[in-house]
Amino acid sequence: MKYSLSGLPRAKRDRDEMKLFEYQAKEIFKRAGIPVPRSIRIIRPENYPSGEGEINRQVTSAGEELGLPLVIKSQVLMGGRGKAGLIPFIREAGQLVPAIHRLFSHEIPVPSVLAESAVSIDREIYLAITADPPSGRALILASAEGGVEIEELAVRRPEAIARVMVDIERGIMPFQIRFLIKALGLENQGASDFKAVIQKLWKAVSYTHLRAHETEADL
Repeated sequence: MKYSLSGLPRAKRDRDEMKLFEYQAKEIFKRAGIPVPRSIRIIRPENYPSGEGEINRQVTSAGEELGLPLVIKSQVLMGGRGKAGLIPFIREAGQLVPAIHRLFSHEIPVPSVLAESAVSIDREIYLAITADPPSGRALILASAEGGVEIEELAVRRPEAIARVMVDIERGIMPFQIRFLIKALGLENQGASDFKAVIQKLWKAVSYTHLRAHETEADL
């Protein structure tokens, strides 16, 4: 069973917020052993559009290496990319080059795109790990209603979001994982997959993200 996960780490240093692009977060995921789709990053040339030839070569090479279908994901620090037309789905080879040129010509500046192998998603869940500076603990948010605007869901149906506070030093405990599995309605292989992913995700973000917030909260 495959899941679409949202858990991009953030950190604040000297009160300046640092956000990671999707491709950066997925590199962290890969190092942590979390499965991510195969992808190739294509960078917008400084001299675009006169550098279209180089873009065409990169795009063609990416398409040949990854195969079809593909999802082209604009690397911008904003939500709602799909609604803004910044994540086109490519089914045919002839769609690939024009789609990327449209993204690089978009009114919203797109510095790079991630050409990613499309995967068959059986179910989407929302999963995020963030920090709660007042308590000095981590906050895990999870919802069985993945693929939606979590901010809208929090207002419309707050009961659909499971919340777990985690002691940063002790880490996430087995009973907390069991609570989340039950809240998400996962069973059998789905439950096992979720347990493995959340344990790896915790290790990936706890030192870079949570401890940065913890330090800030102590100032």
